[in-house]
Amino acid sequence: MKIIRIALITLFAACFAAVVSAQDKSTEATLLTVKGSVMVKLPGATDAVPATEGMKVPQGTEIITGADGDVFVQAHEGMVANVAKDSNVQVEQLSVSDSGVRNARINLKSGNLVSTLDKSKKSLNNYSVRTPKGVAAARGTTYSVTVGGQGYVVVTGLSGEVTVTPVLPDGSPSGPAVSITVSTLIERAYEQ
Repeated sequence: MKIIRIALITLFAACFAAVVSAQDKSTEATLLTVKGSVMVKLPGATDAVPATEGMKVPQGTEIITGADGDVFVQAHEGMVANVAKDSNVQVEQLSVSDSGVRNARINLKSGNLVSTLDKSKKSLNNYSVRTPKGVAAARGTTYSVTVGGQGYVVVTGLSGEVTVTPVLPDGSPSGPAVSITVSTLIERAYEQ
């Protein structure tokens, strides 16, 4: 009986260790360049604080730029997002998997975000920009996403390929994914 108990405890510990090691490791983004009015609201904070160059931000952080604001956010090496003036984003996911895949998802609530992803790290990049109307995902490209005040979303592929999947308000897909390649513009107006 004692041997069975020890065997079960050992088996449980091994299973627990396997589950823990299979989880992605959370990372932090770095604010590379900060110009003008840029505020950062860290997870759990009630107030936003002024952003500073070199500042580390975890997932869940909200970044708000003013009329003269502009900030470059490095999610991972070679994975940089430029949050333009009058924008509001939330860093939803930042992690690295056991296999080295670098995950980053930015929720663009309003404004403009230009993302540049290193092509040489394409096999390791898992990057996306979520908007109220869809998700724009890429691995090794440069692309721009804009969420306008009238409820429209514009995704522009500046190089490489971007896949856009429309979503419903609950986040579930509402249609097939569309691939955008160099110099292709997809624009769709939505009523609020």
